[in-house]
Amino acid sequence: MFLIGSGITVLESPNPLEKGISGKVVLDLKNSVVLQSGKKFKVILKKNRFFRVEKKGNLFIINGNALQGKLYSRKSKKGRMKNGKKNRSKAKGSIR
Repeated sequence: MFLIGSGITVLESPNPLEKGISGKVVLDLKNSVVLQSGKKFKVILKKNRFFRVEKKGNLFIINGNALQGKLYSRKSKKGRMKNGKKNRSKAKGSIR
């Protein structure tokens, strides 16, 4: 799911100070998101958290563990791990 520009609220977190933090996603990293709330920026880890995401008028409740990883690996199934090895069309380091 593409999160940048979406409104997001932290519903559950191991850190009680993070609960209820909300803002607009300005950066979606591998293990965290950066929220802008007013003039402040907050970095929130994705692991073991639940988020309420508002996107195009729709509301979603998402487990942060499902959001971990780079955007391109979450978006497509190409290049996913299979039997502990990444699928590649050519050998690593080869030049064409």
